[in-house]
Amino acid sequence: MPSDLTPADLDLMARTMIGEESTPEGRAAVGQVILNRINSGKFPSSVRGVVFQPNAFESWSTRGRQLSSIPTSSKDYQAAYALAQKVASGDLPDETKGSVNFINPTLQVAMGRQIPSWAQGKPTAVIGKQAYFGGDPMASDDFLTDFSVAPEKGAGASVPASTPAKPAAISDGSDFERDFAVAPEKPVIAATAAQPTAPIGVNDAVRSVATGVPIIGGLLNKADAATNALLAPVLNPLFDKKDQLAGQTWSDRYHNALLQQQGMDTAFEKAHPTANTALNITGGIAGTIPAMMAAPGLFGLGEGTLVGNSLLSGITGAGINATDTAVRGGDLNDIEHNALIGGAFGGLAPSAGKLVGSGLEKLTNVLSSTTPAARNVANILQDIGMSPQEAEIALKRMGPEATLADLDPALTTEAGGLASMGGKPTSVLKNAMKARAANVDNRVSELMEKQLGPAPDAEATLKSIHDEASEKASPFYKAGKEGPEMDVTPVLQSISEQLPNASGGTKSLLTNVRGFLTNEVASKTNPLGMTVPKSNPEAVLGARQALDDIMYNRETGEAKLGPNAMRVASDLRAQLDQIVKSNDNFAQGDAIYAQAKNEQRAFKQGQEIFSNNIRPVDLARMLERMSPEEVAALKKGARASIADALQSSRRGEGPAAQGLFGRSTNNRANLNLLFPNAQETLDALHSEAMMRGTEQRVAQNSATAERQAVQQKYAPKGESPIDTGAAVVGHLVDGGTGAVLAMGGKAALGAARNALTSRALNKLTEGTARGLVATGPEQRAFLQQVARAARTNAIHNVLASRGAMAANLLTRSAGDNDRQGRPLIRVLVTKP
Repeated sequence: MPSDLTPADLDLMARTMIGEESTPEGRAAVGQVILNRINSGKFPSSVRGVVFQPNAFESWSTRGRQLSSIPTSSKDYQAAYALAQKVASGDLPDETKGSVNFINPTLQVAMGRQIPSWAQGKPTAVIGKQAYFGGDPMASDDFLTDFSVAPEKGAGASVPASTPAKPAAISDGSDFERDFAVAPEKPVIAATAAQPTAPIGVNDAVRSVATGVPIIGGLLNKADAATNALLAPVLNPLFDKKDQLAGQTWSDRYHNALLQQQGMDTAFEKAHPTANTALNITGGIAGTIPAMMAAPGLFGLGEGTLVGNSLLSGITGAGINATDTAVRGGDLNDIEHNALIGGAFGGLAPSAGKLVGSGLEKLTNVLSSTTPAARNVANILQDIGMSPQEAEIALKRMGPEATLADLDPALTTEAGGLASMGGKPTSVLKNAMKARAANVDNRVSELMEKQLGPAPDAEATLKSIHDEASEKASPFYKAGKEGPEMDVTPVLQSISEQLPNASGGTKSLLTNVRGFLTNEVASKTNPLGMTVPKSNPEAVLGARQALDDIMYNRETGEAKLGPNAMRVASDLRAQLDQIVKSNDNFAQGDAIYAQAKNEQRAFKQGQEIFSNNIRPVDLARMLERMSPEEVAALKKGARASIADALQSSRRGEGPAAQGLFGRSTNNRANLNLLFPNAQETLDALHSEAMMRGTEQRVAQNSATAERQAVQQKYAPKGESPIDTGAAVVGHLVDGGTGAVLAMGGKAALGAARNALTSRALNKLTEGTARGLVATGPEQRAFLQQVARAARTNAIHNVLASRGAMAANLLTRSAGDNDRQGRPLIRVLVTKP
């Protein structure tokens, strides 16, 4: 038994088990059969090969798409998957005893199917209602106990299902189909019908069907008579005199043979009027179908309007009936009369077909729990090659505000066309789009905060970096002030050497720095006020700070000295810095402040990334050189820059964000470098841009060709069949009174139909509009209807088209003539 099945193999096995059986025991047996087939050497050697072998498992043949779409999160699937794992691992015994086939014989017989050849003989096992074959056979007694069976054919009445019993004589069980007639679980009640006084012969039935075939049916008797007349001289000697075809000439014999043919037809019609009518109709339908399939437009089954189809169908009906009457030997009055009948009923046939097709459409909508609007959207999705499931995934990816109208230009055009029609659809679409557009700025702001974090205040951020550094460095500076004295004489010596040649700003700088580093005021330690170098660590640190204040503006960081003076000041600053850093505590404090300055600088660089359109390669190099703290500061600066750009835009935050991160800019790549989930932000902004496009197209009032096509799609179609048709049919049934009543009834029916048509169109357009702009639970409910409509489209189309064709045929057949030239409808009305 395979022990290395992949998750994909187990998935296929689980879905097949669900499709074939409903009980755990039955599903386990199906899984065992799959494995037995793989190991048998007579079937494909993989789960996929076995499952998808043509006609192997009926559930995949009839419900393959449904099985494939079962969600893996459903409890039924998870239970089946767990069961498949147990079967594959050998944890469950093989209750099928090695079977490779199974069948429900009761259902097979009830459906009128033959028992297949592999089901001959004793079954291997019986599990539930299934009999399993291909393993070690079970005892016959066990099989009879599990199934309700009838006795051997010809042995008498069936044994009731409630008391199964062994037949009186049982063979060795080698022929299951021969030995047992499996009885249905429920008794079948046979319908009884009154038998005719004389049985209907096969020859009479065949002749009646053939006679009903238009045109050709009228030639059959003549062809038969002509053949008999030609062969009579040769065949007459073989019959008794009373059975011979009389006549000296071919013409005489033909005339007599034709009378015999007509006599048989007349006798059958009188003996079996209802059967004759039904068989004639059968022949008429069978004879018309090939022509209808070859040229559907001529029979009112084309894509044109109902009026156009009715005209073509009426002309075709008139032509067929006229030709048929002429072939059957009718005179000019008969030909004219029957052409009129054929034209009238042919003209009515498309209306009847449309009525039945519409009824079947409504029926399939009800049975599949869907709506015309959902079926309409399902057809659009099919045209663009998108399944309802794919549409749902795309909507989730775009966000909770996305609608079906945003997914594809075809759906957007559909919404735009409906919005330009006026009335309820316009109100629904435009109000939904307007409300969504009004909240775009809030959505973009919330999106940025969710994906990129809150936007920082630039000034407060820079101050917090400084304050945090000051707090961390303060203990080190405090400890450093208690340290040993410092020697600043090297700096004073450098100043003394430069002063004689200095002038202007440079001289002033040197004099000031010398003052920062010496004590010239009289004190206890310097009673004469002599120039003495400062050695106290706190004083030296203060001198360096004073020099920094001369060099730079504390608030802006801008240089305050000229180039020459700045060069001299920088050199002095470096000497002082070396002396200060000889104190370990001062050095640690300086390091903290240096890191803070780097972070502040990184923050300011981040503020310039999206405004200066920095190349992604340059940003990547910049990030490589920075510490983690500096990278974090740069990201904050970038986030602050995005917030400033959006808030300062006159167009609103939504358009500003779309412009800032346009597809052709470096900003998109830079955003991806800075933020790990930036692509989600970009995708969401792209979705918002698509939504704005949808809103603009829905709101505009231009009459584009696409919108006009949509409007034409929903425009009421001409539904009036040929007016004279109703009068002709009424006249044929009941003369002038019937014609008047038919015309009045047609007018009333037309008014009611127009009201229903208008209501149906309103329901369709409003339902489609609501579905196209639905969100949230309403959208999910509509998509479920669309999915059901997509699954049943094939059934719906077959039912609607076949129903329309059948109604067309039946209506047209009502205009066929009986052999005396009377319309069939009169025959059906007047005959008992």
